[in-house]
Amino acid sequence: MDITYAPAVRDRLLTTPQVSDLTGLAVATLQNMRSRGQGEGPRFVKIGRAVRYRESDCLEWIEALGSEAA
Repeated sequence: MDITYAPAVRDRLLTTPQVSDLTGLAVATLQNMRSRGQGEGPRFVKIGRAVRYRESDCLEWIEALGSEAA
């Protein structure tokens, strides 16, 4: 009997307001982190002019913040 698995669930792409809700950071703070280009915020991708964040990147960034505080 062959077992087939559902394809892997891809990361959701989140908008800046969605990341703001997830992290509790203001939209302007996320925009400032992006514009400084110093890698202090979650990684993002640009699709044309649209900025999106992979959900997994945001969660990893949040986890890394917790480990830096320890």
